[in-house]
Amino acid sequence: MDDLFFIISKLGALFYRPSNILFFFLIILFFYIPKVNFLIKFVYSFLLLILFFPFGLIILNKLEERIPIPKNIPNDIENIIVLGGFEELDLYISRGQLHFNGSSERIIMAVKLSSQFQNSKIVFVGGDASLKKKESNITNSDVVKEFFDIIQFDEDNYLFIKGSRNTHENIKDLKNNLDMRGNNLIITSAFHMPRVVGILKKNNLKAIPYPVGYFTKKNSNFTSLKTFFSSFSVSQNLVWLDFSTREFLALLIYRITNKTNVLFPRI
Repeated sequence: MDDLFFIISKLGALFYRPSNILFFFLIILFFYIPKVNFLIKFVYSFLLLILFFPFGLIILNKLEERIPIPKNIPNDIENIIVLGGFEELDLYISRGQLHFNGSSERIIMAVKLSSQFQNSKIVFVGGDASLKKKESNITNSDVVKEFFDIIQFDEDNYLFIKGSRNTHENIKDLKNNLDMRGNNLIITSAFHMPRVVGILKKNNLKAIPYPVGYFTKKNSNFTSLKTFFSSFSVSQNLVWLDFSTREFLALLIYRITNKTNVLFPRI
C-alpha cells in the first residue's frame, strides 16, 4: 500500500504545479482550435514542444560536459582564481546579511583547494554587473570578504581584483593585474567555463580550468521516461531553457565580437 501511495504521489506531482495544469489545458485547446492560419498553428505547436521537453537541460548538459574537472593538478599552484557572480550584493546591502546564490560552489571550492595547495592565494575577480548605480559604497568584494571573515580565512591568503562587470572584463583585469606565468587554477560554474576558456586562449593566458556548480548529472539520460515524468515541470523547462540559451547566445556574441577564437571552446 505504501508503494502504491508513493507512485500515485509522484504521478500526482505532475498536477501540483499550476504551470503544468496550464500546459495540459493548452494541449486540449490545441485540438479544439478551428482552422486558423498555418503560421499561428506552427507557433502554437512550437510553444507546446519547448514546454514539454527539457531542451534547456539538454543544452545545459552539453555546456557542463565541455570542460572536464582536471585529474592531475600540479603541486605548485600559485593562484586560485575565482570569478564573481555568486555574490548577492543587493540583498547584502538590503538585509545586512551574507547572501550567495546558486553559484556559491565557486568560493567554497576555492577555500577547499587552498587547503590542498597551501602556498597558493585565492584571487577574487569581479564587480557589480548591474546597470543601476549603487547608492552604497559597499562592493561585491565586501560580500566575499565577510565570508572570509566568518570562516576566519587568513587575510594574507587572498586578494581582490575589483571592478570587472562581465566575463571579458574579468579576464582583461586578470591579464593587467596578475602575473599568470606560473601554474594557476581558475574556478567558475561548469556551464560558464567554455566561455572563460575561450577568452583565456584569446588573450594568450594559461590557467587550469576547474569547473564547479553542476546543474545536470554526468551521463544524464534525458530519454528515460521514469526520470522524465518524475521531474516533469513546464515552468522549470522554461527556466532551464532561458538559462542555457542565454549562455549559448553569450558564446555566439563573444565569437562575433572577436573575444574568442571559436564558437564552442574546449581545452
